[in-house]
Amino acid sequence: MLRNIDGAKFFREVFRFLIVGFLNLGVTYAAYRLCLIFVPYAAAYTLATMTGMLFSWLVNSLYSFGVRPKARRILPHMVIATIFYLAGLGLMTVFIESWSVPEKFAPLLVIAVLTPASFFATRAVLVWEPGTRASKN
Repeated sequence: MLRNIDGAKFFREVFRFLIVGFLNLGVTYAAYRLCLIFVPYAAAYTLATMTGMLFSWLVNSLYSFGVRPKARRILPHMVIATIFYLAGLGLMTVFIESWSVPEKFAPLLVIAVLTPASFFATRAVLVWEPGTRASKN
């Protein structure tokens, strides 16, 4: 998948992916606070998470990887995002319950552990074209 990509483009994509991640945090939190006005916290959290997933799909497509957002990639992106959410939840539990990492620091470790894999998985979903062995980018 990365065979045909030069180093400068790769690092630009990584940098942009991190920027989108920080922006997504703000969008998701703002959506949560807005939804909280109208619905209970669990529904607000769910709606905000879905908003963040859609934001991530759109902005990572356009900005991070420079590809046209395609509807057929929404569902795979949502699946990847859900997998990483669940993996993060599992890691949080291990870090806090088994390794006694303070709750306020555990999310930072989760981000550090999962971000590299999240980058490659997201790139694969958004850039890969069916019928090709490697990305054209």
